[in-house]
Amino acid sequence: MERTVFLVGFMGAGKTTLGKEAAKWMGWDFVDLDHFIEAEEGTTIRQIFEANGESFFREIERESLRKIARSSGKNRIVATGGGAPCYGDNMALINELGISIYLKASVEMLYNRLRLQKDERPMIRAVADENLPGFIQNLLEKREPFYQKAHFTLEFPHLTSRAMVHLIQEIQV
Repeated sequence: MERTVFLVGFMGAGKTTLGKEAAKWMGWDFVDLDHFIEAEEGTTIRQIFEANGESFFREIERESLRKIARSSGKNRIVATGGGAPCYGDNMALINELGISIYLKASVEMLYNRLRLQKDERPMIRAVADENLPGFIQNLLEKREPFYQKAHFTLEFPHLTSRAMVHLIQEIQV
């Protein structure tokens, strides 16, 4: 039976990096939801946001979650975008379509990662470095209730691809 594991959490929590590593170790496919959307739409997430706004992007994101989960093939790990679980009933959909794991990171850890990636992230591109911790804190407080609906949570110091592989293997038993 095919299995889909969805990784949820704030931008910069390590969903893509840890998801790729865990999928490789397990011999599973890896799908980054944002890259999937870019391939499907033939443009970047940044351009979708700029041309059509966040609401339009979130609709595409929801349909892409369904497409990925319905695709035939091997087991897969899907790294969602940070806001994907927080739009509409996407978290319920994610939990229905597979197993969800919340990668929980502190504001400090997120700030240290995100301040180096601002140009790649439409949500924080215009946020000044000195305002970034407060921005992260505020947005994380709004998103946390959605993330906490995940089936499982991995938190520092257990926020590693090896811990994720172990958790996924435990779930399969």
